[in-house]
Amino acid sequence: MIAAGTPAEIADVLLGIAAHSVDVPAQVSPGVEQLTGSPGRSFAQWAREHAEGFR
Repeated sequence: MIAAGTPAEIADVLLGIAAHSVDVPAQVSPGVEQLTGSPGRSFAQWAREHAEGFR
């Protein structure tokens, strides 16, 4: 961030915010299920389910 021009103080705050979310599960919007009829899933779950297609 700093190399891209972000002031060090701002970079520290942003990294601190990110650090607090490490062990917090991502929230999935109910909009996915409302639109598709199937519950939403995380990117990690999608990647596991589709990994074979990328090998």
